[in-house]
Amino acid sequence: MSWGPEDAKRHTKKANTPAKKRQFSEAANNARSRALAEGKSESEADAVGVRVGNAAVKNHPSKKKR
Repeated sequence: MSWGPEDAKRHTKKANTPAKKRQFSEAANNARSRALAEGKSESEADAVGVRVGNAAVKNHPSKKKR
């Protein structure tokens, strides 16, 4: 399974902008690919992808209010 930006909202509420949705999908897909290359199962790789995608969105730099 690979994720597109529209899939981010199913996994985290923090993906509330187009940039964060893209960031989630890119990070999740990259992590999933690495996990599969390391020999993890599909379900393990999916779980790794979602965790990494969520962490990427959580740590996304956003504009600070003054």
